[in-house]
Amino acid sequence: MNISNSIYFLMKKNFKIQKTLLFFSLLATASFTFADMQVCETYFSTGIQARGPGNFVRFGYNAQLLNAYDSVNTETVFNHRWSIKKSCASTECTKSNSINVDMNPGPKLETAATNEFIIPPDKKLTIGSNNIVQYGKIVASERSVATFKKQSIPYVINQLEVGYKSKLRLPAGEYWVNKLKLEVEGRIDVVGEGQVILYVIDSLSVPLNFRINDDTKNPAKMAIFTFGDSTFYTGTRTYAFVRTEGKINLGYRSMIVGGLLGNYVDLEPESQVTYDLAASRSVQFNNFCRAFPYPLDTVQPVFVLDQYDDITSQDHLVLTGTIVDSGENASGVGDTSIFIDDRGWVPFTLNGNSFSVNVPLHYGDNLFTFLIYDRAGNELFLPYTAYRLSPGEEF
Repeated sequence: MNISNSIYFLMKKNFKIQKTLLFFSLLATASFTFADMQVCETYFSTGIQARGPGNFVRFGYNAQLLNAYDSVNTETVFNHRWSIKKSCASTECTKSNSINVDMNPGPKLETAATNEFIIPPDKKLTIGSNNIVQYGKIVASERSVATFKKQSIPYVINQLEVGYKSKLRLPAGEYWVNKLKLEVEGRIDVVGEGQVILYVIDSLSVPLNFRINDDTKNPAKMAIFTFGDSTFYTGTRTYAFVRTEGKINLGYRSMIVGGLLGNYVDLEPESQVTYDLAASRSVQFNNFCRAFPYPLDTVQPVFVLDQYDDITSQDHLVLTGTIVDSGENASGVGDTSIFIDDRGWVPFTLNGNSFSVNVPLHYGDNLFTFLIYDRAGNELFLPYTAYRLSPGEEF
């Protein structure tokens, strides 16, 4: 091909960044019922964000940010010079010039309660069945299961301990914990519908092989706010959006799916953050940021390209087809464009659900790429090829 796939990938990234900046510009001028509160996607718009004096994002050997743009919102990015893998998948991450917004935590919820709830080893018990929501201490001993009863008001706990191979099962709601102690190979699971918001006033330390929300694997169901530092040790798996007022550290081969916001973010060797844009639009931190104020469309448009001659002696192709945005919460087809070698990105319009695009061809290989957005931001990036025969050339 005359233009490599890597160049097209970079063009796609740049185009998406421009689209994102325009989107947030429009969002800022829109009038919503809760216009005084930012949408949470703003705080995780590049997958990883760092803010505060001297903030930075550091990638250790083969550490990566996946499914995101090739820049992160921070003052400084450190990439490991000997890494085999690129920090932003196809290229090295760079710092973004975007404004770095902050999420202000507001007042903390704390308790003076002294009552204790102790679950013996290998037992399963329910917490809050008597409608008590404030506790001095809760201990889930090794290999036990602690299931919280769903409440309409927040749980407030001074000290919460999750023992070796024990499990914490949380229904949707708010949980304020002063000191959270987790032991290796334990779990925090999200049960039922809705989202869990976990606030940790002290620092958060997630130990070896611990799992957070690994049962649903949907980061939109888990938000974590820590007022100190957050450390995720070797082998941890976390599906959540994490806001930390201090430093976020990902240990060797730890993994987070969702997004991160901290003053400093340090990714140790082989650690990985996978950004989930769709989930960032439905996650919320109560009183701090909100989900999008409309039903979410998470389904990509359906694109059908009619059959065309991919080997031709003609100097152009007329490409026809249909684009339909379907699904229960379909937002409708938004922007449509095609990348053509000598013309760059060329927008085209739909006639109902149908389109017709004239694509000029040069001799040899031709690559043209459709980029389709619906109004909720779901995209299709679809490359196609055609070969134009030179005079006298036979195929």
